[in-house]
Amino acid sequence: MLAAAKDVVLEPSSDWTLTETPQSCAVTREFENDGRKVVLQIENHTLGPLLKMVVVTGDYQLAKAKLGRSGLSTGFLPGKTFDWRTWPASLPDGRQGVSFPYAFALQVNEDQLKAVEGDNADENMLQRLFSLARQRERDVDRLYVGNAFTRDIVLHTGSMRAPMVVMRSCLAGLARQYGLDWAKLDGASQLARPLDMAGWVQRVQLSYPPEMKKKAIGAHFDLVITVEPNGVARACEVFGKAPAPEFVDAACSVAYTEPFAPALDAGGEPIRGVYSIGVTYVADGQPRRQWGGGDYRPNLEPRVTGGESLPTAN
Repeated sequence: MLAAAKDVVLEPSSDWTLTETPQSCAVTREFENDGRKVVLQIENHTLGPLLKMVVVTGDYQLAKAKLGRSGLSTGFLPGKTFDWRTWPASLPDGRQGVSFPYAFALQVNEDQLKAVEGDNADENMLQRLFSLARQRERDVDRLYVGNAFTRDIVLHTGSMRAPMVVMRSCLAGLARQYGLDWAKLDGASQLARPLDMAGWVQRVQLSYPPEMKKKAIGAHFDLVITVEPNGVARACEVFGKAPAPEFVDAACSVAYTEPFAPALDAGGEPIRGVYSIGVTYVADGQPRRQWGGGDYRPNLEPRVTGGESLPTAN
């Protein structure tokens, strides 16, 4: 696909930079066209190998009617672009944009994408797509983002190989802090997951802290559960912003008694893995969107490791 005449092509106005926090890694780059700027970030939303891509700007108006629907058209070029669901992203300074899975933007096979469409997408299929997508990182040089803003944009990214090598090195260090083998987890044929997903959700809701429910206090947070090869939860903690400790204790008490299917390495052998999920407690009379439907807010303050920007050459 070639950029159409109506597309806005933005060139890099910064190097790639790496941001590290105790729980996350992210690579970020800024692009510009005639004084208008767009920021692209790729980061791990949780501890697993599936990555999230965020595109935000304060200079192009968001096509809000498209959000939450299968209206976003995106893909790395050269290659095909596909339509899928997107999620809103925003920053406290007013910049807005969209977020979507990084692996989706690298796909070239429409049948693969259809297999993971919708809310019931198989996480193991997502993992397989992620592995396939990596093979294209060296060859791509642009990212097309259509139907997200009132103008379709093309970011001249260059090859994604170098920034993603640094990204995965950061993720490997992060995984070690949690007793995980990143090399095995990154190439896993199956990710850890509850054996009874429907029952898990129900049991979490039934664990609603009585005092919080009485006060009509709700919460939404991301939970990260380390799962041993035997399918037993080894650790449970909040990823990102933490709610009142009563909510974390309640959700983790369920996790520690929940049977899990363990992660499997590339050869099908059980390994220590991680399961991540967004937990929502909704009080009576509170709209669900108040607790579970907020914008995704990435960390776009770069801290460059070693005092240098990341390499951009292959």
